[in-house]
Amino acid sequence: MVRSIVSGSPSAVISTETTYSFEKKSTTNRYWVQHNLLMREKINGLKGDGIVVHLAEVDRNIRALIEEKN
Repeated sequence: MVRSIVSGSPSAVISTETTYSFEKKSTTNRYWVQHNLLMREKINGLKGDGIVVHLAEVDRNIRALIEEKN
């Protein structure tokens, strides 16, 4: 999909964000750690091809805020 966007609109700004996992176990539908890891891998692969995807680290930022409160 990202490659299609770039070919159709070369000046488009592409962005996405990581998803917060809500501290649930890996067997639940709200555990997004693996999804976030795979997304970062894909983004790095696209970067190697000269395609920039801006990533907002929502998961990391929320975790930092929780740690700060504790």
